Amino acid sequence: MKTMKTLFLGALAMAMVLSAVATAGVFGAGKKGAKGAAAAPVPEADYSRVLGVTHAAGYYGFDPSVSFLEEGAQVLDEMGVKVVKLWLTGSATTNYPYNADWSKFTVLNAVDLLKTDYYRNVLAMDFQTYIFEFHEFDLASGAQTVSWENGMSAAEKQAVEDLSYDVAKYLMTTYVGSGKNFVLQNWEGDNMVATNLSAYDEAKWNGFRDWIIARQ
Repeated sequence: MKTMKTLFLGALAMAMVLSAVATAGVFGAGKKGAKGAAAAPVPEADYSRVLGVTHAAGYYGFDPSVSFLEEGAQVLDEMGVKVVKLWLTGSATTNYPYNADWSKFTVLNAVDLLKTDYYRNVLAMDFQTYIFEFHEFDLASGAQTVSWENGMSAAEKQAVEDLSYDVAKYLMTTYVGSGKNFVLQNWEGDNMVATNLSAYDEAKWNGFRDWIIARQ
């Protein structure tokens, strides 16, 4: 059954996460001692903390008693994966649709999504680093609620900044002392720009720049 369950990961893409701490341990040269003495051996790399797996938009689950989000994470946890990438966007209901009743939660933003049982249970698992694909959204439609394509107003910039702050604060305060790391990222910036720009448009470029800055 476990072998079959690994097939569940067929729709999951491998992702590499570069950690300054981890790579220093792998590639750092040992100091040479007395003249002629051999250098200290470099510790073997723990690749479970360097390589990660993306869990999103699979086509099926196995266990009807657990949500698709949790089931996929459980499989990765059992495999010893320490770095996982998840979607924290309005597409959560379509990326993790199976055996989940999203309607029982009141979700207005990404913080509310993190507070759902499905995400909280995954955050309680033994992953060290969580990478979240993250933006402002409306869960009912899955649409991004702040559009930068025609430039951003002061109110829109503030809304983006406030949400990024709230998400970071929630994760830092809720999981303080856990040793977990969190990365908030946007979807592919090059494709976001290419999708919305058929020719040079200063307003759109400035809007994209302002959106990225507001998220910092």
